[in-house]
Amino acid sequence: MRRLSLVAAACLLSIPALAGAQDPTWFTDVTADVGLEGVGGFRIYAVDLTGDDYPDLVLQNYSDTSRNQLTFLVNEQDPSSTDVHDRVFVDRTAGSGINANPVPSESGRETDLAAFADVDNDGDTDMVTCNYYHRIEDTSDYIPGDRCEVLLNDGGGVFTIRDSNGLHEIGLINASGFSFLDYDCDGNVDLFIGCYFEDYSSNVYGQDYLLKGNGDGTFTDVSEESGITSVQVPLYGTNVADWNNDGLQDIITSPYCRGGATVWVNGGSGTFTAAPATVGYGFSGDRCQWSANPADFDHDGDMDLYVTIIHGSSAPGAFRSCVLLNQGDSVDYRLFPDLERITWDDPQPSHLRDHYGIWFDMNNDGWQDLAQANCASGDPVEVDRLFMLLQDPATNHFDDVTEELALVGPVPSPHAETVLDFDLDGDDDLIVAKYRDGQLLVLLRNNSDANHVAVRLDPPEGVNRSGIGARITVTAGDLVQTQEVYSGQGNFSNMRPLILNFGIGDREAVDSIEVSWPCSDDPEIVTSPPVGGIVTVPGEPVAGDEADLPPDASVDAPDDPAADTGPSGGESSGCACSLVI
Repeated sequence: MRRLSLVAAACLLSIPALAGAQDPTWFTDVTADVGLEGVGGFRIYAVDLTGDDYPDLVLQNYSDTSRNQLTFLVNEQDPSSTDVHDRVFVDRTAGSGINANPVPSESGRETDLAAFADVDNDGDTDMVTCNYYHRIEDTSDYIPGDRCEVLLNDGGGVFTIRDSNGLHEIGLINASGFSFLDYDCDGNVDLFIGCYFEDYSSNVYGQDYLLKGNGDGTFTDVSEESGITSVQVPLYGTNVADWNNDGLQDIITSPYCRGGATVWVNGGSGTFTAAPATVGYGFSGDRCQWSANPADFDHDGDMDLYVTIIHGSSAPGAFRSCVLLNQGDSVDYRLFPDLERITWDDPQPSHLRDHYGIWFDMNNDGWQDLAQANCASGDPVEVDRLFMLLQDPATNHFDDVTEELALVGPVPSPHAETVLDFDLDGDDDLIVAKYRDGQLLVLLRNNSDANHVAVRLDPPEGVNRSGIGARITVTAGDLVQTQEVYSGQGNFSNMRPLILNFGIGDREAVDSIEVSWPCSDDPEIVTSPPVGGIVTVPGEPVAGDEADLPPDASVDAPDDPAADTGPSGGESSGCACSLVI
């Protein structure tokens, strides 16, 4: 166990406690302020692609020619402000290469979904893409250059297609989900691809794929030998989590209206087996899933799921999007659908069409909340709306606070959404795309004033450079919360930044940050980290060889010369730590 101590006494920031009541100023619409007014995005990916920690945006939209569908918006400092936290999104698509085609004669490339990770272990975040065909049997204009691709990042947001990357070579597939993981513990990210129908009209399902990462930007198809081809259902989302707390990443599928949802249990030997029916995962065929997003929302140490159901009902007692409680080791991690866990307020349509449902701590109290987008119900457009669901820590029940936040009407017919701390102020903001009205974006800035700590991972040798699969536990007094690092979650591989925020409410100190690396029994522990900024784990020892230190010796991390000097560009806080405020 490696233990680091960050000298924090002089670094604590005094931040007022969060007010208990919700009010409309809690979230502010800053769409126009950040340069997103009039910008549309049918799908939204938020991740730092330029190496400055601030999350950028990749947007997917459909075009008349089905080409050049990706837009790359870089998160930059507002040139009219001296405050580094004042941000604007600038279109840097031209010259970025994100729409390039491997066939030189083709202009642009069709892309319907993307996912992001460091696939060549060079320290920056790369991109993989693929295509989706709603009715593939009715499509005849397949262009050979429009296939799954690997695009390598030069570190500054310029991408180049990796030749002979192994994804392109699997040919024409109908993908609906990407999820990264390191299933074989070799330190390279691997990729699970969930597929939809091969022929919808004939009810022929597509095969899913597991691609082993080779660490150089190429992949090898290991689908057959891994065992994941033994179950075939049309998927509409894929997720990854360590479902059974064994340190290995498992795969969780979400099928579209055909039943057969599967928890693929990682056996640790390169193979997966479907969890038995007693686990309680796998609904009847009329329960069409969009995603099964994991989170330890109740702080009991195992990953629960929030299942988004695309065709649910608001009738009393009817099945709809819900929390699946992971009941832990004593009952073999059985999943229990708790339909009473969430209170949904009116207005709501009778036929629910829940799309993206995501976890995030909206008030930075250390307890995960939910945002659920509902749209395209067939009811009047004003019924389609965003649901903001706040967790009560005393009961672990979720209450609908959308009306209190004045967000029932301003975000009509929401479709895609994700969270991102776009201004790095320590709370997660919410970006939503409207299904109607040209898929125009709405960015809601979170104005929570609760304390927090953010964690950036610098994985050691033998761990994938993105830290995907790492489990982070933050302890602040009586508050112990755990998150895992994911990339590619749910329908069409929803993406949020790899730096994770941990709210701690009105607590003024954090006791420890513990990082359990994937496939490792040697966690990294940082004691007494500073509050109010980004802490890099592990950081570097101050001096000497750590091997010469006694067990559990504390090692102070050095000053980080690259650390941000603060909102006004003034003097450093003097923290002896790897901290960005």
